[in-house]
Amino acid sequence: MEQYSRLDNLVISGLRATDGRTYASVTKLPSEEEVKENTESADDDALETQVLSMFSDMGLDVNESDISAMHFLPKRDRQATRDIVVRLTYRKAKLKVVLNKKKASDNVFIKNI
Repeated sequence: MEQYSRLDNLVISGLRATDGRTYASVTKLPSEEEVKENTESADDDALETQVLSMFSDMGLDVNESDISAMHFLPKRDRQATRDIVVRLTYRKAKLKVVLNKKKASDNVFIKNI
């Protein structure tokens, strides 16, 4: 069952994605207003925009509604960039990406998991 749920997932490695956080923003104490705001969604939006831009550069018609969820994976030893797991809503969208993964830039690798 778990394997079946992973059929719509991709792993993108080598993409220089920023998670929207800096040392200053992580270490400062949040104000009352910042606690009320959901800053996590802004970070997720930045990541989603960057991944959608990569798909667009590959010539693919993948939009926000095709992406169900995405997040960073923990860094492995001596890894320069963090891998990103992208869960697509439809297998047809995933198939489009997998069939065109050679169109990604030289340092970006898309793995079918």
